[in-house]
Amino acid sequence: MALVDAPLVLAGLYAAVSAYALHFTTTAPSLATNNLITGIAVAVLALGLSRAENMRGLSLAIAGIGIWLAISPWVVGRHPDAGMMISNIVVGSVILLLGLASAGIGLLKRGRGRREAAAARQA
Repeated sequence: MALVDAPLVLAGLYAAVSAYALHFTTTAPSLATNNLITGIAVAVLALGLSRAENMRGLSLAIAGIGIWLAISPWVVGRHPDAGMMISNIVVGSVILLLGLASAGIGLLKRGRGRREAAAARQA
């Protein structure tokens, strides 16, 4: 569903470039690499979700990546500054919520499809 998938792509792209936009590549290069890889992963998975409805199960993986992004400044970085923390917490929370929303949409569609199939078999 484009209402969730498009913002997920944008959030993933922001996560990928946030280290370079906020200039913490020199103070926390490992966190910059982490954000780049996880941001690209979110964007690619969100593009996959928008193209194939049967990939909705990966929405929970996206939600997990959102959790990781929110806690990664303390796990990957040594002494994160306020900009790193705020950026990762906000984008991680947004990705978590959108991933959960996407998973919920997938469950609703799956339930609706099963009900329609059962009704068709009874008719």
